[in-house]
Amino acid sequence: AIRLDPNYVRAHFNLAVSYEDLGKFSKALLHYDKAIAANPQAQAAHLNRAMLLLSRKKVDDAIAGFETAIKIKADNAEAWFDLAEALDIKADSMKEPARTKGLRRAISTYYKALQIDAKHHRAYYNIGVIHHRLQDYASEVAAYAKALALRPGYTPAMYNAAFAKRDKKDYGGALVAFEAYIKAADGKQGESRFVTVAKRELKALKQGKPGAGK
Repeated sequence: AIRLDPNYVRAHFNLAVSYEDLGKFSKALLHYDKAIAANPQAQAAHLNRAMLLLSRKKVDDAIAGFETAIKIKADNAEAWFDLAEALDIKADSMKEPARTKGLRRAISTYYKALQIDAKHHRAYYNIGVIHHRLQDYASEVAAYAKALALRPGYTPAMYNAAFAKRDKKDYGGALVAFEAYIKAADGKQGESRFVTVAKRELKALKQGKPGAGK
C-alpha cells in the first residue's frame, strides 16, 4: 500500500503498530514518523509514538509527544492520562524540591483526564499512588475510595487503601480493608503474593503490631 501511496497515513500507522508488535522498535518509530510527516494532525500516531518512546525510557521525548497530541485534540482523556504517567515517571527520578513539584504536576494532569472522563478509575488510582509517595496518606485513601466507587472490587486500590489506612494510623479501618481485600482477591490469578502480604499484615494488626507483617 505504501509503495502505491508513500503518504498513506493509515498504512504507515498500521505498519508501525505491526513492527511494534514484532519488537522492531526502530522500524516502528520510522513509520510513526512517516505517518506524522504525511499528516501532522494524526493524533493517534503521536500518541502511539510517545507511548513507544516512554516504554524505551525516553521520557522527555515521550512527554513532548503527548503534549503535541493534546494540542491537536485536547478532549482526549487517555492523552492526558498518558502524559500524567510520563510526568510521574520523570518526577520520581528528580531530587527535591523538583520531585515534589513534578509529582504534583502529574496529579493535576490526571485531574485533566478526569475532567473529560469522570469515570476514569485508573486516574484516581494513580493519584493515590502519587499521594503515597508524597506521604499524604489521607489524600491517598480518598483517591482510592473514588477509584473503588467507580469500580467496586478493584483489587489494586483495595490493597493499597488498606496499607494507606494503616499508615495514617486508622488501624480499625485498615483491619476491615485488609479483610475485604483478602476476601476479594484470595484465589485469583496474579494476586497470591499480595494476598500473602495482606494476611501477614492483618495478623499483625490483630496482634496490635501494625507494620510487623510487612
